[in-house]
Amino acid sequence: MSESKVASTCNDQGFVFATTGPEYTILAQRAARTLRLHMPDANVDLFTDQQVEDTVFNKVFKLERSWFRPKIEAMRKTRFERTVILDADIIVLMDVSELFDVLHDFDLAAAGALNRGPVVTKTNPPIPRSFPFLNSGVLGIRKSAKMEAFSEEWERRLDETQAPYDQIILRQMLYEDMAKFCVYPQEYNIFDVAAFDRWRPIHGAPRILHLTELHKRPPGSPLDPFDLRAEIGQIRGDHVSKLIQFDEHIGQGKTFQSGVLYINSEEELELTQKRLRTFRKNKNQGKKWRGGQMHEPGRD
Repeated sequence: MSESKVASTCNDQGFVFATTGPEYTILAQRAARTLRLHMPDANVDLFTDQQVEDTVFNKVFKLERSWFRPKIEAMRKTRFERTVILDADIIVLMDVSELFDVLHDFDLAAAGALNRGPVVTKTNPPIPRSFPFLNSGVLGIRKSAKMEAFSEEWERRLDETQAPYDQIILRQMLYEDMAKFCVYPQEYNIFDVAAFDRWRPIHGAPRILHLTELHKRPPGSPLDPFDLRAEIGQIRGDHVSKLIQFDEHIGQGKTFQSGVLYINSEEELELTQKRLRTFRKNKNQGKKWRGGQMHEPGRD
């Protein structure tokens, strides 16, 4: 175990990343740096099978088992009373310390999942389709003997069934009432960035993006936090920044500055959304955006 000198203001709660392999571990290092842009004093630990010495983490723990769901071991061994386990392919957009608040009253918390394919919905024994589908990419856990047993059973069932996704077993166990759980709102685990094209201030600002594309390409430098606009595009990135500025819990309805972006009216946001609609329309027609300009294939 290694330890950095990163300060903390609340030692009974913290974030945890859990990774196997060099690529996922580099993504976790970048994701942790992005988180620290907004929460510099947060506790952030890493569980990994790699040799890592990185001061972005408060502590680094060696995994006993190297497999595709290291978060279950991290869930069992976390040093915090309240833990939020984050996947490596996430981008935190602001202070999200409120994620811990519900863990005073619930054993587990996670945001809703989008996948409704047959491998997820056709369970044995069957579960009513109306029961929530949860994604474990942002997973809140309250430490207890009950949840330690929960993690052991989750791992046992994954091994026994060879289920391709951990959420399948998680959903079954929650339906069996093995833990008291709540569902985080959608803005804490956003997969579909195209949804930003229709996202308005009344919907609340996005808090955490979950970009699975990040582990489908080279992971980049572990020392670099993620660049929002580089990952989702300049237009959508600007739109997200404006949504954050408008969020009532951050801006209190006032005009203020973030970087080089200024918000003066909702009319300005409407113009941004119009640009996004044009972007989507032209993308569907095979046109591309480069440097803020639209290009048609073969006309460079």
